[in-house]
Amino acid sequence: MKIGGTNYYPVEASEEQLADLHEKNADWWGSKELGEYGVNELGLTPPKLLADGSPPAITGVWLADDDRMLLVWGLHFEEGDPKDGSDVDVSEGWDSNTVT
Repeated sequence: MKIGGTNYYPVEASEEQLADLHEKNADWWGSKELGEYGVNELGLTPPKLLADGSPPAITGVWLADDDRMLLVWGLHFEEGDPKDGSDVDVSEGWDSNTVT
């Protein structure tokens, strides 16, 4: 999904995994820590790894006219990206279980 000219990629996870991430985010975990936890402990797959092979950060964005935070991978791809095996289709919009 594109917001303000930047493409964002939702964290796709089960309700339980998303609740866990939201709880840690509320406990002031850093976005880099959340990304590493999501990949290493929850087994989530980001749309792309960083150049050094580490997972990207998980951060939150607030949707207009909504009081829920959407967790997204902290990647800002240019048009035509992501590549390298990504299976995230941003043209479909947000999956309803992404927002809690």
